[in-house]
Amino acid sequence: MRGAMGHLVLTAAAIVLSVVLGCGGAKMDLSLPELGLSMHLPSGWTVDGQNPRMFFDARNREDNYGLVEDYPLEGLSFEEYVASMPTGGATIVSKKPTIVSGHEAMEVVSEALYTVIEVNIHKGDRVIRVSFRALKDDYPEHEPSYRESLRSIAIK
Repeated sequence: MRGAMGHLVLTAAAIVLSVVLGCGGAKMDLSLPELGLSMHLPSGWTVDGQNPRMFFDARNREDNYGLVEDYPLEGLSFEEYVASMPTGGATIVSKKPTIVSGHEAMEVVSEALYTVIEVNIHKGDRVIRVSFRALKDDYPEHEPSYRESLRSIAIK
């Protein structure tokens, strides 16, 4: 009896751990009330404990992370601002206009050692930049989950 009960407890513990850790872990949401922004993060990602605007893949936090930033337009139009953004030596692979939660936006994909996908969202007199990065060779594997997260952005 004791052996069967112990086996049952171990099986239950294994099931709980597999659900919690799962295939990459549970999905987490990011919420930044000061920007009116919320979004779903990819499975296995978490928000940084020190900086609530930074998030990362718990399996590889050094190479796979994202960031939310916001900047004033400083008298520029949204198009002028996006055109003047520094590339940090990266090559722009694509740049296309889009709409995010009813706001004019620009999606930019750039490459260097890392591939970065970002959306720059026009909100009032500011630009909200949401970005994800991965090593260039690893980016194709991560791109679908990054795009899914970017599509989930809601702005109030």
